[in-house]
Amino acid sequence: MPDAPAIDSMSDFASRADRHAGRVIRRVVAVAVIIAALMWLFIGWLIWSERRSALAQGMVDGRNLAAAFAVELTHTLDHIDGVMDTILRRMPVDHDGRPRVPDLDLWASDLSLIGAPARYIGVVGADGKLLFSNNMAAGGQNGSSDIDLSDRTHFRIHVEHPDNGLYISVPLEGRLAQGKMLFFTKRIQGPDGTFRGVLVFVVPPVELTRMHERIDLGRQGALAIVGTDGIVRVRVSTDHPDGDVGLGVSVRGGAWPDHVPPGGFGSYSRPGVLTPVNRLFNYRALDRYQLIVNVGLDLDDLLGEARNNAWILVAVGVGMTGLVAGLATLLVREIHRRISMDIALAAERIRLEEAQRRIQDEQNKLSIANAELVEAVERAELASQAKSRFLANMSHELRTPLHAIIGFSELIQDQAPRTGKGATMGEFATDILASGRHLLELINAILDISKVESGTDQLLEGPVRIMDEARASYVAIAGRARDRGVSISLDIPEDLPRITADATKIRQILLNLLSNAVKFTQSGGEVRLSAQVGAEGGLILTIQDTGIGMSPEEVEIALQPFGQVDSSLARTHEGTGLGLPLSVRLVELHGGSVRIDSIKGVGTTVRVELPRERVEV
Repeated sequence: MPDAPAIDSMSDFASRADRHAGRVIRRVVAVAVIIAALMWLFIGWLIWSERRSALAQGMVDGRNLAAAFAVELTHTLDHIDGVMDTILRRMPVDHDGRPRVPDLDLWASDLSLIGAPARYIGVVGADGKLLFSNNMAAGGQNGSSDIDLSDRTHFRIHVEHPDNGLYISVPLEGRLAQGKMLFFTKRIQGPDGTFRGVLVFVVPPVELTRMHERIDLGRQGALAIVGTDGIVRVRVSTDHPDGDVGLGVSVRGGAWPDHVPPGGFGSYSRPGVLTPVNRLFNYRALDRYQLIVNVGLDLDDLLGEARNNAWILVAVGVGMTGLVAGLATLLVREIHRRISMDIALAAERIRLEEAQRRIQDEQNKLSIANAELVEAVERAELASQAKSRFLANMSHELRTPLHAIIGFSELIQDQAPRTGKGATMGEFATDILASGRHLLELINAILDISKVESGTDQLLEGPVRIMDEARASYVAIAGRARDRGVSISLDIPEDLPRITADATKIRQILLNLLSNAVKFTQSGGEVRLSAQVGAEGGLILTIQDTGIGMSPEEVEIALQPFGQVDSSLARTHEGTGLGLPLSVRLVELHGGSVRIDSIKGVGTTVRVELPRERVEV
């Protein structure tokens, strides 16, 4: 271990390095944040500036359009007003000042005198009755019409306000004309100034302006001619160029100005009254007529390019921010890496110095350990050889007298007289014979499992038919199964391929597993042995019983040599606890595996799988 001064020096160096790294990192982060903030401020200013420029240009365009439409509308209204004055000056009248209807009919026969854009001309008497109209469908010859217009605003205003000049009505459904029309009216009066009637021009709203047909108002643009009362007289838009939508709608409220002086102009933005389209409106009032031209340009059209540029700027800003953040992150990581490397190099220097001091000690310890290891290996080899000799000698020494005991017990059992009184010599010989055979099986099992665990056991491999070994095992265990009242069944296909294995050990595996299954199955139970080729080509042997079953913990005990699930002195089932462990080791010696699935009180299934290499194709 490093000494105390080295540790203190290392700790002080690491502390100073960390403080220095912290100061540098804070400066790097502060610079990165400032750069990002300045960049976004610049991007925001560019976006705001371009939006403001687009709105300013849209306002200029809108004002120019409003002025152009106002000039056109003024010329149209001047023309209508001039024609109506001409008609009033030259209109034939009776001696009482009433218009002479037959002469009016001659006047109206030449529509060029009326002039565009008026579609119909009419004369209303002082009583409000229609005296004349060039709409022939309405009749009206000789003043005999029954159409009463005294309730119309464009008639009553000249009765109530004699000094009112040209009046332009709101769009109305005409009583003679079809559809909504604008009614232009002027007062007819006698030489003495008395009220004699009203001259009417009926004009379709869309005829007041035609310039919109030659000017592109944009995708959602609109043009409206609004009276000073806030009522729309004319409205045309890109989607409704015929002007039949929105007539007579009030635009008062919201951003619409309460009062616009003659010749006044201005602008505002809001969603349309009829459609929720956000527009920039520019309005201009006529100098001599109580009408206002209102031009609405779609804000999406005006700001479309500015918005596209804004998205581009935002994308560039996001990319530049990511770049700055990435560079700052890389720089911070590099600082950390450099500091960590410096600390690691300092620590490595200390470790190298300590390692140089420990190398000699470790070499000495390794020499001692190697000597001890050689000695331990030699002792282990001697112990293994002694164990093998002991097992071999004990097997020979025990088997020789056991064979004699078993042989003489069989001779005594066969030749001893049998009487009905008490225990006979034959019964004693039977007990001796059973004990001797059990002891011989125990010694053979111990010797077999010792050979497998020590690696000295060898396989005598050859072709093996599982059906033959299964039948031999069945015959060997059938008597014991009958005594216990357990039925055994075989489910092995005749065409099952042969395997390359040690036939004796395969039979020993089957005999041990079947013996265990019969041993732990109650009377009336069933044991079933089946064999098949698995999905991966290996051979699968399955021994299934309906016995007492085991819990997972008991399965672990049963797999250990001499392991007894019921370890009490008065066990219900006798046995050495070597059959199952020996079978597992013999299967593993063949390169296979054993799987045990058991449910307490239901039964046990043992699945033996031999590898595909042992199955003959």
